[in-house]
Amino acid sequence: MIHDANSRLKVGVIGCGDVGLIHARAYAQNPAVDLVGVCDMDEERLERCSSSLGVRGYGDIDELLDSAQPDLVSVVVRFDCLVPPVRQCLEAGVNVLSEKPVSFSSREILELGELANRQGLRFGVNFNQRFTRASAWFRQLRESGRFGRTLWTLAQYNQGGSDDYFALREHMIHQLDQWRYHLGDVSSVSAQASWSDAGEATRRPEAVSATVKFVDGPVGTFINGAPYVGGMCNYFELVGTDGRGYSENFIGRAVFRPNEGPAETLEQPWVGDGGTYYDTFATHIDLVVAAMLEGEPLPVSGWDAFEVQCICDAVIQAIESGAVVDVQLLRQAKLDARPQA
Repeated sequence: MIHDANSRLKVGVIGCGDVGLIHARAYAQNPAVDLVGVCDMDEERLERCSSSLGVRGYGDIDELLDSAQPDLVSVVVRFDCLVPPVRQCLEAGVNVLSEKPVSFSSREILELGELANRQGLRFGVNFNQRFTRASAWFRQLRESGRFGRTLWTLAQYNQGGSDDYFALREHMIHQLDQWRYHLGDVSSVSAQASWSDAGEATRRPEAVSATVKFVDGPVGTFINGAPYVGGMCNYFELVGTDGRGYSENFIGRAVFRPNEGPAETLEQPWVGDGGTYYDTFATHIDLVVAAMLEGEPLPVSGWDAFEVQCICDAVIQAIESGAVVDVQLLRQAKLDARPQA
């Protein structure tokens, strides 16, 4: 999609909960966007969102697509309900930005990506934590050579429940996406879990720890567990031959410590203290809008979501088998299993 200099992107938002309202606000404040409608089956949520932004509300997705005719739709419904509206929009010929995790099934994500390709559409995913100031800072430092050769990385994410590896697939994927963004694809995984005290039939993983090898050489370790009861929700660290950097609480303080010279600090106020969770969404959404208008690839594609879920699948397989899992072989097997067009 390429627009002339005076064109504006028509956007709709499906889902008017708290995160849907964040998406809608970000679009409404972008001067290159016409927010043409919001959609929700819950009348109270729909009224709250539509009236606060002065935009028409729709109680039905087909009505939004047919009447408002958006170029792009953000799908921001509950995590286990994302696939049907994403598919519906793509089948209707509308580009989609989906909230993560799209699906806990890498196969379903792959199918949606292939549907988008067949339709000639863009399918993106909102891994908003890639767009913190700290992430951009570390990227710039690495590209300028200040980390030297990357050796290892450490990540943690403590939030949410853990039934059926929920915390891994719903929350830890943010950090796995950060890993891929900064260090590239994962080659292999070994992993273990601690388990609840319930009986064998009902026990669940309460914490997951994994060690990975990246295709380009570095190694990494993560710990993921629930519940989050204070302290750091998450932590991200990169270590190279010439320096190390770490960020706290994803929009908290970030520090880079070179081997020589003083430490450098980036203060990113936490939610409710000047900096906002909203900013990471708005930054990503502004980049999505620019990419749509300029005919460029989206910053985070459905393919990225597929790759991250493949890593999750490999972690679970490693836990349950007790073996080291080759992530690239697992990924290729999923690609080979696709139905032939």
